Amino acid sequence: MGIERHFWDNLEEVPSQTFRLISEEDMIVFYEHGFVDAKKVSLDQWQDILKNFPQHQGKYRLSETNLYQLSNYLYQGPIRRPFNPEKLKEGPRDPSWLDKLYVKVIRFETKLNESEWQDIVRNEIMMQYNYLGQFVLDTNSKNFINALIEKHISRLRRLELWVHVGPPDQETRQKSLLKAVPIKIEDSFESSSSESKKIKNIEKVFYSHAIKEKIDDNEALNFLDELESWGDDEESPFS
Repeated sequence: MGIERHFWDNLEEVPSQTFRLISEEDMIVFYEHGFVDAKKVSLDQWQDILKNFPQHQGKYRLSETNLYQLSNYLYQGPIRRPFNPEKLKEGPRDPSWLDKLYVKVIRFETKLNESEWQDIVRNEIMMQYNYLGQFVLDTNSKNFINALIEKHISRLRRLELWVHVGPPDQETRQKSLLKAVPIKIEDSFESSSSESKKIKNIEKVFYSHAIKEKIDDNEALNFLDELESWGDDEESPFS
């Protein structure tokens, strides 16, 4: 199912009508939950685009035909299953494992840049979950990682959760409204191929900091899918 269909299926239905509705509040909710390519379109621009459509009962009316008009503004990258720390195999790890976790997972699932992550590793993770210089991956440290992800959640992860788990509850919706901050659009997005477009889109939209490349983005994103296939008797790629 493409992003356009996910977007359409979550619009408000109107009995006996073929069109659907979007409120001004939902404009922000969709934006903050990753449906919109935030590199190409700021929140203000997204709202202005939708306000060009006809109104019905104080909301804006969209038809399925309008999806084609909006598709250029919607996120078109891969939507992987959200990372679940519970799938990680427990045991001691060399601290360099945490660098790999950042490159393969954390930079996509959170807004944390590399410097911020290293500060957390140094001042929190290795202070609390350390045994003889090794990082200890256990229930407590996995809970810490999960809480950290939720605290610094990215739009990409919000989109992953919406698509693979379900729409956000009212409390989560309200949190996204409070955190909505317009983004300055500095340049238009261009790429030489559809695949590189997907990867660069994620790179530019969901984290803006510079990354010291250790593996390419495609490998990192595929890793999120790989996590879903682990079994109890399988070796973790992080072992």
